[in-house]
Amino acid sequence: MNESKSQTPSSAHAYDDAVFYATPQGDVTSDVMSVVSATKAIAMSVMAAIAIRSEQAAPRRMRTHRRHGVLALLLVGLAIGLVGCKQPAMYELQLRPTVVLVDDPQEYMGLTGQSEAVAWRIDRDLRERVKDIEPLMIDQSEMTALRHKLGKDFASTPIDKIGQALGAQQVIHVAVLDAQARAGAGTIQPSATGEVKIIDVVERKRLFPASVTAETPGQMVEVEMPMRAITIENANAAEVQGMQLIAQKLGREVARLFYEFDPGDPREFDRSLGDLNRTGPKPMPR
Repeated sequence: MNESKSQTPSSAHAYDDAVFYATPQGDVTSDVMSVVSATKAIAMSVMAAIAIRSEQAAPRRMRTHRRHGVLALLLVGLAIGLVGCKQPAMYELQLRPTVVLVDDPQEYMGLTGQSEAVAWRIDRDLRERVKDIEPLMIDQSEMTALRHKLGKDFASTPIDKIGQALGAQQVIHVAVLDAQARAGAGTIQPSATGEVKIIDVVERKRLFPASVTAETPGQMVEVEMPMRAITIENANAAEVQGMQLIAQKLGREVARLFYEFDPGDPREFDRSLGDLNRTGPKPMPR
């Protein structure tokens, strides 16, 4: 099934999306995070204002020492703002046999197996971060084997049938809607967009995101790397490396939909994935 970039294709696999929906669920994650961010920004602004006013009111001979105090106060405020604000999971995975399937029917990520790299990253991160899910995750080598076994028929096999063939009861499905490496002449800025759904193989319905109609899209995840300069000589190598990194970043951000994490925790920081320019999941569709 071919879809344009402007649409939100569900999959390369043929299935009736009308049966893959559940009752609506309210999502307040994005609203809560917006309020928390705004509150922290106000608090830091108040701290800075108090510090500056104290600095101005101090005698001139004490201002040198006060400057150090102001800097320390601002650093403490920044640390408080960045650490300890955990981002909750958008959806709590059910503890049942689970497999990850990533589709790239338009081959946006190229012919180098990067869509499979996305699936491997999701699988690895969920095993490490979601409690008790590890023994229930079906290894990606089994998905690869099934892909080779079915050959050309794999793309047209319904998602629930793929899940059944692998003994899964739920499938985390990611459709790659866009991915590109080159930003312009002399620069590169890899980016990718994926649409995420969880399909209940047994009941043949969508578990996440819950929707009222079949047209409601899945959860969109957008990622990008910081722009950097490249030369003619290293352009091809830079594009290959860029797609490898963006595949890892897309996989990580998809996995993060399903477990709680602290964006300010140094253990969550990965400079190689451009965390200074992290985007992540969009708000849930309503």
